[in-house]
Amino acid sequence: MSNVAMEGEATVLPLEYNLFALAFKQPGAISHFAQTLPTEDVGLIDGNVGLNQFYMALCDFYDKTGLDPIDPVAFKSWLSVETDIEVALGGTAGVNTYMDILNSVELSTPEAVASILRLRANKKRQIEYASELKDLLDKKEVTEAEKTRIGLLTTMIRTLGDQTGQDPLGTVMTGDDLADLAESLWDLPDFMPTQFPELNKALGYTVKGGIVKGTVTGVLAPSGQGKSTFAKCLTNHWVKNGYRVLYVNYEEVASHWNRILMTQITGTNVYLGEELDELTKLHCTETFKEEMKSWGHRLMVRHDPETAYFDDLEHWIREIISAGGPMPDAIIIDTIQSMFM
Repeated sequence: MSNVAMEGEATVLPLEYNLFALAFKQPGAISHFAQTLPTEDVGLIDGNVGLNQFYMALCDFYDKTGLDPIDPVAFKSWLSVETDIEVALGGTAGVNTYMDILNSVELSTPEAVASILRLRANKKRQIEYASELKDLLDKKEVTEAEKTRIGLLTTMIRTLGDQTGQDPLGTVMTGDDLADLAESLWDLPDFMPTQFPELNKALGYTVKGGIVKGTVTGVLAPSGQGKSTFAKCLTNHWVKNGYRVLYVNYEEVASHWNRILMTQITGTNVYLGEELDELTKLHCTETFKEEMKSWGHRLMVRHDPETAYFDDLEHWIREIISAGGPMPDAIIIDTIQSMFM
């Protein structure tokens, strides 16, 4: 059905779960969804057929009963009698767990959920249409049928853009807006200082500055110029100073990455191990173990060098955010070159 962890595991909830929770709790939510949110848009974001089936059952139940909000007890009975969902969830126990999760979800407004789902579904369709359009435009010879298809795809992409309902100037800041912010500008941003005072000054106009939390910073340089080493140095500095850092490694195999970290922490080249005596290696090992234990869960590393493109990164990070656990202060992605390849 869907990626919902059962009891004893971390619960990862897709955005669409707010929709179901609202339908059970807030008067007017399900009627709003039935009127404004097409069934084909639900589950499209992550390709989740189970969520789509659940939403169709929800709308069907509302259509037959007129209940809004929906009675969870009656709906559970409906699922077992009128749908195949109970079987997909492993029987009554699976349905009960599913309903308990939905009833515990923190609520958004129906308008916000419907708007976001429609927008993201439209964006996904636009990407799919654009990919097909690019393939057609790249062909040396195009048939009449393909020319017609190109025109249709162009129209569909434009129409989806018009359907988002977003004001293109809605995110533009005016002089009036800045005037309202004048007093607050004396409150300095939430900096994450680096170990390099001059870099802090370049980024934050003071040696106490650094990278501002919430910003996206790209480090670009030719291959072999030290981007990955710089990223590891920042990670080590921030974790050592109490920050929580997630390092996503798309560059090196895990065993190599780990040995480089040990080399940085101990100051001894792990790859020269055959030239070192056992006492020196023992000292380095204990130093590294002690430092890693002091870092604990503040350091998180995901190794995935086999992935040539960050195809699942956005979805994975969104799952971390929705899980409700401690959030990283910084996410470091190594290397940006993979994305452009």
